[in-house]
Amino acid sequence: MVKILCGCGCGKMFNKYDKRGRERRFVHGHGNKGKHNIIINKGNLGKNPNSHGNVKGKHWKIKDTSKMKGHKIWCEGQRSGIDKNCEICGKKFYTFPCQINKKYCSYKCAGISRVGKSCLNKGFKHTNLTIEKIKLARAKQIIGHRSPETIKKMKEGLKKTWRNPAMREAARQRRMKQILPVKNTSIEVKIQNFLKELHIEFYTHCYISEMRNKYQIDIFIPTLKIIIECDGCYWHGCPICNLKPYKKLEEQKERDKLRTNELINKGFKVLRLWEHEIKIMELNDLRDKIYG
Repeated sequence: MVKILCGCGCGKMFNKYDKRGRERRFVHGHGNKGKHNIIINKGNLGKNPNSHGNVKGKHWKIKDTSKMKGHKIWCEGQRSGIDKNCEICGKKFYTFPCQINKKYCSYKCAGISRVGKSCLNKGFKHTNLTIEKIKLARAKQIIGHRSPETIKKMKEGLKKTWRNPAMREAARQRRMKQILPVKNTSIEVKIQNFLKELHIEFYTHCYISEMRNKYQIDIFIPTLKIIIECDGCYWHGCPICNLKPYKKLEEQKERDKLRTNELINKGFKVLRLWEHEIKIMELNDLRDKIYG
């Protein structure tokens, strides 16, 4: 094995040839692109015995100027930072040149310095004044920040808009293209499954436009000209269940009567099934209502 000195001038001996028989000039990492990029001080006199040329000067020095990120420093004597003691816990820690003004060893100690040592394990606390401000801000979010006068003006503007016949007609056209409800209710799904078992063709949520009170019907059987409405006991006011009424229940009942009469006059057979009836209904019960 032939051993030679490293060409960077560090004075280390190494094998001239590697395991594959290739010739080497530097220790691994000591080349021009490695850790030991060297600068020879031209101001000093002397001769570098390991370099290829002579340098004028009394002494020669080698500086390590390549401190790569993410790697340890090669020599403890080359550390550019300093050691400090934490002002809170007294723990010794090392600071880099860019962190000379650092006073605390961790985020925990830095937080204690802001809120005091009494809050070591309690976390940050708001002052009473800040708590009141937060409560007021949240109350505005819930109630709304508009004044009563502003709300009144907005209502008047909406009423004025909907008095325009063109706006009302445009809203009707949009409503025709919507499918309401977006998801079938449980009672509608049950009736639809019964119709599939009976091999009856049907359509769901069809918009009836050839009548005065236009609306979407729940289920339509075109071959028998039958319309099935699955009415919820709460929303349509079931007289048997007698649930607590909501504000516009009477208007809904009146609309249901008008729509049923119009459909009958048009030649359709209307089956209005209540929610409590559908829940206990069997397949034969629906067959009897359709063909009875």
